[in-house]
Amino acid sequence: MKKFKANDNKSEEHEINYRQFNKKLELLNQILSLISDINQASDEKEVKDCIPALLQYTGEYTDADRVYIFELMSEKQDYYSNSFEWCREGIVPQIDNLIRISADSMPVWHEKFLRGETIIIHDLEKICETMPSEYDILKVQDIHSLLVLPLFANTQLSGFIGLDNPDLVNPGVSISLLSNAGGHLASTLNNLRMFRMLEEKQKTLESNLEELQKEKHILEALCVDYTSFYLCDLANDTLETIKQSILSNGTEIDEMTELKSSYTSRIRYYYDHYVIRESAPDFLQKIERHALIEYLQNHKRFAYRYQSVKNHAGHEYFELQVIRLETGNRDDYKIIMGFRYIDDIVQEDMKKKQQMEATMADLKMNNEIISAISKMYWIIYRMDLIHDTYEEISSKESMHRLTGRSGKISVQFTKARERFIAPEFQERMREFLDASTLAERLKNREEVSTEYRAITGVWHQARFIVKLRNEAGEVTNVLYVARDINDQKISELESREELRRTAQEAEKANLAKTDFLRRMSHDVRTPINGIQGCVDIADRYPDDLELQQEARTRIRTASSYLLNLVNDVLDMNKLESGNIQLERKHFNLLELLHNTNEIIRMQANESGVNYYVEDGELIHTQLVGSPVHFQQILMNIGSNAVKYNHDGGSVTVTCREISYTDTIAEYELTCTDTGIGMSEEFQKKA
Repeated sequence: MKKFKANDNKSEEHEINYRQFNKKLELLNQILSLISDINQASDEKEVKDCIPALLQYTGEYTDADRVYIFELMSEKQDYYSNSFEWCREGIVPQIDNLIRISADSMPVWHEKFLRGETIIIHDLEKICETMPSEYDILKVQDIHSLLVLPLFANTQLSGFIGLDNPDLVNPGVSISLLSNAGGHLASTLNNLRMFRMLEEKQKTLESNLEELQKEKHILEALCVDYTSFYLCDLANDTLETIKQSILSNGTEIDEMTELKSSYTSRIRYYYDHYVIRESAPDFLQKIERHALIEYLQNHKRFAYRYQSVKNHAGHEYFELQVIRLETGNRDDYKIIMGFRYIDDIVQEDMKKKQQMEATMADLKMNNEIISAISKMYWIIYRMDLIHDTYEEISSKESMHRLTGRSGKISVQFTKARERFIAPEFQERMREFLDASTLAERLKNREEVSTEYRAITGVWHQARFIVKLRNEAGEVTNVLYVARDINDQKISELESREELRRTAQEAEKANLAKTDFLRRMSHDVRTPINGIQGCVDIADRYPDDLELQQEARTRIRTASSYLLNLVNDVLDMNKLESGNIQLERKHFNLLELLHNTNEIIRMQANESGVNYYVEDGELIHTQLVGSPVHFQQILMNIGSNAVKYNHDGGSVTVTCREISYTDTIAEYELTCTDTGIGMSEEFQKKA
C-alpha cells in the first residue's frame, strides 16, 4: 500500500512541475503578446495601457516582489523618476517616494548604466561599501536582492527597468525578459515621442504642401533615425519624397519616375523588385491605400517590418512607419511614410530569442533534473543560514511539507521535528537540525547526514549539503535533502540481527568444540592405559606365546583407535590451547633434505614438473633442533612450488652453509620455480 502511495505522490509531483512549467510558458506568451501590442501601438496611451500588465507578468514570471521603470528626465539627464510600478500583493508601493532621484545620489549605477551594464545584486548587504549611496536608498525599501538593466533608445540612455527580490537562481531568464521587454518599450516610447513631436510640428505646417516643403529641414532634424520620408495622399493616390538617402531601400520607390504621382504603382513596383516575399507575404494587403485608410480611421500610427534586398550599405531589414496628419478634415488621409533600417534591432531580437530559447531549454532541463533528483530525495530545501530562511524546491509527502513555500528555518524545523519524528530520535534531530551550529559543523566538510525514524515507523536519512561559501570559506547556503531508506534500514537491521545470531551460534559451537576436545583429551588416556597394560602383561609372561599374541592384537587395536583420535583431535587441541612447542633433538641435515626432496620429487613427477636439487657445500650436517617442523616448512614451500607451476615447468632447490660459529651454523635454502609467483602486494603482507 505504501508503494502505491509513493507512486501517487510522484505523479502529483510531476503534475505540479508540469503545471508550473505551463504557467511559465503562459506568462511568457502573454509577455511576448504585450511586446507585440506595444510595437503596434499607435500612441503613447496605448503603450502606457500595456505597461502595467507587462510589469505584472514579468514580476510573476521572475517571482519578483516589485517591477518598475525609471525614466531619465530633463535635458541634462540629471535625475531619474519612477514612472511605472507593479507590486506583489502585500508589498508596499514606492512610486510616490521615487519621483525625483538625482543621478548624483546613485553614482555607481549611473556610470554602469551609461556603459550599458546590467546590475545583479544577490545580497544587498554586500554592496554597503562598494555602493554606499545606492545601499542607503535600497535598504529603506526592504530590498534584499535585485536585477536592473539600463534602457536605451537610439543608443541614448533613457532610463532603467528593474526587479526587486527576484528569483536569481537562473538570472539569464530575467535578464533576457527585461532586455527584450525594456528594449522594445524604450524604443517604442521614444518613437512615439518623436512622432508626437512630428505631429505637433505638422500642425504648424497644415496650410499647404509648399509650407511643408519649406520646413522640411526641421523634420529631418527631428527624424535623424529615418533615412527616407514620403508625403502621401491616400485619398488621391499620390506620393511625394520629403527626405531620401542611399542608406534606405525605401528610396528605390523613386526609381519609377514615370509613375511618380501614383502611390499604388510605386508601392507595387517597390514590392516586386526589393521586398523579400517570404518575410512579408501580406505587405501589399497591409500597405494598400484603402487598407491603410480603414486602419487609420481608428489608429494614428501604422508600423510594418520586413526584409528586403540588401542596399548599397548592406542593410536588409527595414521598418516602415505611417503617421496620419491632422488636417482638420475627416475625409483627408494625408500621411507621412518613413523608412528606417533595423538590422541591429533584428539581430539583437534574434540573439535574445536564441538566448530565451536556450534559457527555456535550460529551465526545462532544470525541471527534468529536479524531477529526477526528486525520485531519490523526496524533500529538497534551499537554505540561507545568514538570514535563517529556507525555500522549498521539492516535497512529495504532505506530512513532511513545511508551512508555505518559504519561511524561517529555526521556527519551521522545530515544528516539523516535534510533530513528525519518533520520540527516541528527538534529541538527535534537535542537534542535527540546529541551523545555528550548521556552519561550524560543515567547516571542513561538504556534507553531514543522519538517520532517524518517523512516528509512522518509517526510516529516513537527512542530509545537509554545502551550496555556497563566502570569501572566508564560511558556509552561507546549504541544501537540505531527505530520502526514504526504510527498506535499506530494515535489511540492515535484519543483517545485524542475523550476524548477532551467527556470532552467538559460533560462540556456542566454540564452547562445544573446546568441551569436546577436553573430553577427547581425557579419552586418549584410555587406549594408552590399555596399551601400557598389554605391554606390562607381555613383559611379565615372555614365554606364554598365546598370551603374547593376544597382547599384540589388543595393542594393535588400541593403537589404531588411538591414531584416529590423535589425527582428529590432538593438533587442533594443541592449537586451540596455544601449547605447540618446538623440539630440540639431534638430526642429520643431509638425511632430512634427502627424504624431503624425494617426497617432493614424487609430487613433481606426477605434475609434469622438472625437479632439480643443487647440493651446496655443507660443513656441518649434525644439528640440534625440531626436524619435524623444519621438514614441514620445507615440504610446504616445495609442494607449493610444484602445485602452482605448470606442465613442463621447473623447480630448483639449493642449500648452502653461509656462516658458522662454535655453536650456531647459518644456512641459506633457495627454491626457484617457473610458477605464477607472488605479487609485490602479497609479499608485503606475507
